[in-house]
Amino acid sequence: MSEKVRGIFSRHAKSLRHKTGEDPSSKEYSTLTQRGVEQARDTARGDLFDTIKKAPEGTVLFIGGKSDQERTGETVEVYVKELKKLESDSLKIITKEEIDRIREDLREKGRSATDVIEEIVSRVQSSPDTKFIIDYPFVIKQFSYNYNDRWSRGGEKTDYFERLVDKYNGDHAQAVHDWIENQGRLELADGTILNGPKPDIVAKEYIEGLKRIHGFASGQLPGRPLIIHGVGHQWDLDAVVTYLAKGKVNSDSFNEVTGGTAIGESEFIHDIVIDPNGQTSVRYRGHEFVLGE
Repeated sequence: MSEKVRGIFSRHAKSLRHKTGEDPSSKEYSTLTQRGVEQARDTARGDLFDTIKKAPEGTVLFIGGKSDQERTGETVEVYVKELKKLESDSLKIITKEEIDRIREDLREKGRSATDVIEEIVSRVQSSPDTKFIIDYPFVIKQFSYNYNDRWSRGGEKTDYFERLVDKYNGDHAQAVHDWIENQGRLELADGTILNGPKPDIVAKEYIEGLKRIHGFASGQLPGRPLIIHGVGHQWDLDAVVTYLAKGKVNSDSFNEVTGGTAIGESEFIHDIVIDPNGQTSVRYRGHEFVLGE
């Protein structure tokens, strides 16, 4: 990596497993509740729009990463639909639906996927002072439940994940403390030891995924300021923000960075900067952290 990577993360919005009589499933988005859709709309109008609004002229915000869980992709869909309403002469939004239409048109003409990329790049590079949001989230393996059997294996939750969440009666926000404090080690009542992923490793994997997206986007859009956005999960993103801020994930660093509270639904991690010399900075919950000065 020879240039700074700039990025942002958000957690997916309220998922269907949390539906209630007061907050039923969304009719439009199969993995989100109605409240989840509203959360994502609020985030789009707030954090996401503020990110591109304060960015330098010509910045491209690439919403380029999601996990293997459908709720991350549907959260992006809500974001972009809301952002599209805020489009202006100085901010253009290229949605996944538009890109898919271009792909289909070019396919009918015998053109390839490379031609699709060239079409989008040409549109962006022809307006050097205009800000763009490009919506085309790929499933990034490093963000995914099944990556190295992190939280799922063969489509089923791992024993570690299931038993840890059961220990706290389904409360993920409590279970994350156990995961971090015990570094992925869980001892059952009968003495059996289950091992899950280590928080530092998960954080490093997410950062690797962010860099991977940046490498692709910067290769297509040389010279344009870039911000990469990925949507991920609680626990994972708790580890990511802690690692970026402190260089390690343990109970003390987690509590210092987050106040001891897990990342909320559709909550944002702001202004990530990863310098090629190893320095990182991140803004979270109103506090800025710089590591490696």
